[in-house]
Amino acid sequence: MILSIFRTNQQFTGILLIFYIALLHVSPFLISDNWEPSSIGIWASWIYSFVGEQELWSQMIAGFCLLIQAFLIIRIDIQHKLSQETTLFTGVFLILGSSLALPLLRLSPIYFSNIFLLLAINEILLTYRKTDVEGKLVNAGFFIGIASLFSPTYLIYIFWIFIALNLLRGFSFKERAMVIAGSFSVYLMTWTWFFWNKDLGRLLSVQFWDAYSFWNFQAGNIYTYIHLGLMMAIVLLLVLWRGQMVSKKVMQAQRKIDIFYWGLLFSLIVVLVQAEIQEDHLLAIMPFVGLFMGMQLGRIKPNIAELLHFLMLALVLFLQFRPLFLP
Repeated sequence: MILSIFRTNQQFTGILLIFYIALLHVSPFLISDNWEPSSIGIWASWIYSFVGEQELWSQMIAGFCLLIQAFLIIRIDIQHKLSQETTLFTGVFLILGSSLALPLLRLSPIYFSNIFLLLAINEILLTYRKTDVEGKLVNAGFFIGIASLFSPTYLIYIFWIFIALNLLRGFSFKERAMVIAGSFSVYLMTWTWFFWNKDLGRLLSVQFWDAYSFWNFQAGNIYTYIHLGLMMAIVLLLVLWRGQMVSKKVMQAQRKIDIFYWGLLFSLIVVLVQAEIQEDHLLAIMPFVGLFMGMQLGRIKPNIAELLHFLMLALVLFLQFRPLFLP
């Protein structure tokens, strides 16, 4: 079965996730829709100007970004000893969750943002009980700044980084200033470029004035709400599993797991304050969903885990190909 292939601690086996992504990314080539990205950061708009939004290249880039995210979440899980058993399941379920429905498979700006979000949190997790952390703090802020230039509301994750530092190191104004300095350096360089090219107004509009709203959902259909309801049910289940996630873990692992629970909360906030919320914005919660689902299925008996994975895979493929046989 598919899941047994990834029940290993050999990270190079993760290259087989390419075939898993290929399986789950067939539907965009067979089914057309009217999806267009919204809440586009200034760097994302630059990429779209070259590759388009639903072209072959854009689909390939989406798959590649998803593969990078999977490798990053697997590395974080193994390096920080979050799971009870060492597997590659966190990458598998990040990919599976990110393929829930057809709009999530398009090249959303969030595909890029999630990469830099995971890089940022890895830098913060590495500061636990370390003294020489200035570079990691600046790097974390720098990565959050880059993430926000693809999806503007990702700048809110700065506050998640602050909470993570509270859990790992306690309060320090100096350390928070370093994180802010890292993000500010990204915006300073970008501001300088747009100022030089006399296009500063567009930068401010895209990144700030037009990027934020609240509860501003784009019109969807009944299936949009089915997908949303399914994902919210999974989030609720993950919250109820917290006790199992942290049980029999050392204090360090417990604190790091709690950081990801805070990240799950912040991902919901990031989505809700975006202008023109649409279905692909569910991708913002997927790094956290993938981590927790992978951790939990790694705890249970292999045959039960295989069955659950098969049922989830079948459901995801059904939801993807639903437009072919249901209106």
